[in-house]
Amino acid sequence: MPQLIDADPVAAAVRTIMPTRTEWTGTASELLGALGEMVSDRVAKSKTWPDSPRALAGRLRRAATFLRKIGIEIGFGREGRARTRTIHIATSPTQVTPDNAEARSSASSAPSRPR
Repeated sequence: MPQLIDADPVAAAVRTIMPTRTEWTGTASELLGALGEMVSDRVAKSKTWPDSPRALAGRLRRAATFLRKIGIEIGFGREGRARTRTIHIATSPTQVTPDNAEARSSASSAPSRPR
């Protein structure tokens, strides 16, 4: 799974920015600026980097499933009287890792009664 995230520079940048905070909320323009500061100039000028807030939102929608699997939730909404489009990014309180995957499985059923 991390290979898929590392292959997408937007998902990798979101993963890089989130360990320092539990949530981020703002517009796509604000997020594009914040993520642009996190990546190198080479990445920001490459063809794989979104060139507009709309392109960023589309890339986030596509990466949301993979980011959710590592504990980063992406949500889209509208806020305020002007109904400004916002993006909400939050880290899940419990992340599924190979170490705790067994702990998250359901408990086994009770043994059957002898006949």
